[in-house]
Amino acid sequence: MKGLYIAALMISVSFCAYAHGQNDTTKIRIPLNRQIFHDRIDDEQVKADLMDGKRDTLLHISPSPAINKQASDAIFKQVDWLQWRIEADMRIPGTNEKIKYLRDLEDLVKDFQNRWREHKFSPELTAALVRDFQKVMDMDIKGGSIEDLIQEMPYDVGAILVDIFNDNPGAKAAGKVLFLKYCGLHTSYILPNILPYKDEPFADSLIAVVAVKRPQELYSYAQALGSPTANLIRRNEDPKVKVIVQMSDTKDGQLLFPFIDDLLSGKQTTDDIGKTLGNDVLYYKLLVKTEIDYARRLPLRDTPMGMHNLTDMLQTKALSVFVNTINELHESPDPVRFKCLQPLTPEELYYLMVLGEEDIFTSSYVYCYKKMMEKIPSHKGDSLLLNVWFDKFKKFIKMAASYNTLGDFLRSMDDGHAMPLMAAFARGLDRTADNSLEDAVDVADSYASINDPNLRDFLLNEVNTNYDRCLAEHNKRGEVIYYLLKTIFAAADSNSHIDLTKEVGIPPIYRVDHKSLVDDSGRVVEQVFFYGDKDGLQSYADFMSLFSPKEWRISRTKEWITIKSIHGKPVWIFANLPLDNISDQDAAAQKDLCDYLDKENLHPTVVIHRGHSYHVKYTIPQIAPSARIIILGSCGGYKNLHDVLEVCPDAHIISSKQTGTQTVNEPIIKALNSELLAGKDVEWIALWNALAREFKGNAQAMDRFSDYIPPHKNLGALFIKAYKIKMGTDEEN
Repeated sequence: MKGLYIAALMISVSFCAYAHGQNDTTKIRIPLNRQIFHDRIDDEQVKADLMDGKRDTLLHISPSPAINKQASDAIFKQVDWLQWRIEADMRIPGTNEKIKYLRDLEDLVKDFQNRWREHKFSPELTAALVRDFQKVMDMDIKGGSIEDLIQEMPYDVGAILVDIFNDNPGAKAAGKVLFLKYCGLHTSYILPNILPYKDEPFADSLIAVVAVKRPQELYSYAQALGSPTANLIRRNEDPKVKVIVQMSDTKDGQLLFPFIDDLLSGKQTTDDIGKTLGNDVLYYKLLVKTEIDYARRLPLRDTPMGMHNLTDMLQTKALSVFVNTINELHESPDPVRFKCLQPLTPEELYYLMVLGEEDIFTSSYVYCYKKMMEKIPSHKGDSLLLNVWFDKFKKFIKMAASYNTLGDFLRSMDDGHAMPLMAAFARGLDRTADNSLEDAVDVADSYASINDPNLRDFLLNEVNTNYDRCLAEHNKRGEVIYYLLKTIFAAADSNSHIDLTKEVGIPPIYRVDHKSLVDDSGRVVEQVFFYGDKDGLQSYADFMSLFSPKEWRISRTKEWITIKSIHGKPVWIFANLPLDNISDQDAAAQKDLCDYLDKENLHPTVVIHRGHSYHVKYTIPQIAPSARIIILGSCGGYKNLHDVLEVCPDAHIISSKQTGTQTVNEPIIKALNSELLAGKDVEWIALWNALAREFKGNAQAMDRFSDYIPPHKNLGALFIKAYKIKMGTDEEN
């Protein structure tokens, strides 16, 4: 950045070797014909500094302060030093050669920003990126191949450097190395990108990997008869690939596909499955039966091929055939509304609930739970869990706690069975498939919902027991998980004086400082995502009713609306119009608005998702990293919380246990905006108490409001934040 000449004076003696014999390395003058290229690098550093909305030479790209410090040092100090180094290095004799490497350095800072914004770069690798740039540049200066260097690097780093040094003699070979690295990380990348490598020895092996890891995708590609990728698949001799190809040639292949493991083993036949294909209820029943059998096999370490495809189809049918139907009939009498559930067994109702977590209405859940318990022959909850081999039981416990049915479920069991179940609920959170934190987040969320003090004490005691176990085993991941849970649980006690900021390093949870929400111009920028379906149109109309022309200045383009405060502190709100969803006009409007905000250097610190849970997967990738307050609605499940906090590690998240409602959404937004207009810090406890008083006279609204989870009670989100910080800190120490 500025002051390169002065920066050179500060370079330690150890760097003098790079000058290759120059007598005085501190007296480097930059010729005017190269100064412009240094200025371009400086400009990119400024843009990187502003990624979080503030120019302070401190990147805020990770929940870990240590990682942020290392990244800042790399992008500012180390890049400054590399600018000096390029000028000083006598191995780069000519102006054109020096300009080439200065341009490469500019691309480094630019690509770092772009890939981080696109969530394609891990913040903890920033220091390695700049350090490895130097290694690759050294090799390139010598005229050597960079292939072996790229082989040793993480993919995120290598991808940027191969793109920059694409004229290196080893760039093509390094590109092949990167392809295999990326395929190992993301099997979804294989089929869309395999053709340039179709004649490589590894091509058939990669196709076989897809057959096991992503059989549904292989099926879809195999259906495109005559295409180069289909031909590549159809030449493959792997038995699993051949079965998938055969399935793709049948008209009912998509519906047969979830049963691929049983079809391969001969346990089921296409004729057996075919008898259910014309009847949604029979097909759902077969899916449940197969899911239970697959769950039985898992403890035996016999993992069925394509099990997640079966679960995905089971969820699809649970939602489309049952959950959506009873939700849509929420104003109808119970006999009409719940008629479609009558043929279902307790086990089938169980899967309907656990797989419909983010979509099922409270009233729908309550009915399903009651009917499930009535249909269990013994009326004992533990017998049901035995029948499903405890498949997804932690998700069920979490939902039961959220909907206040956990006590009833536990009381239904024989004496001595309930507490071992709750102990199992808290056990093994450090030993999940793919090291997922979902079970731990479910335990955290459940604790927040449990009102029985004895049960809370028991759960806390089990967490402490497991923490001691992990300490004895020197199990670092387990230590972190259980330490955070016991600390967060203790802090959730209203009589506790535990400071989570001090104990686990997360930012304050009860308050968002107003100064952290404003940009350098003193504005709070909000962004609202709308979708162009029927509900989106109504949601947009409800939202706009909040803004009186006397208080707000409203302007409109063909794709979005801008709302600016007239009185009070400046608050600027940008919302895409709910344009047609079927033709993706709403998606185009969202993208164009995001591009506009980025171009105008407007960084939203408040983001609101207005749409069903199935839309949130499109909102999350577009959330600005600067966001500090995020209203997700009924989208607060583990995956969504995790994905949001990957982008915005300090975000305060408001979510709901069920579909949001205008009756509650609008008062929350209005109350939040009132605080922002007054220039006040957002105090969650006070704001939530004020909202509760507002809803007190409306029983229905109060009931719906109770389903909303404020940031300070969102223990799942707090756990994810703390885990990221703690693991990052421990890895650095």
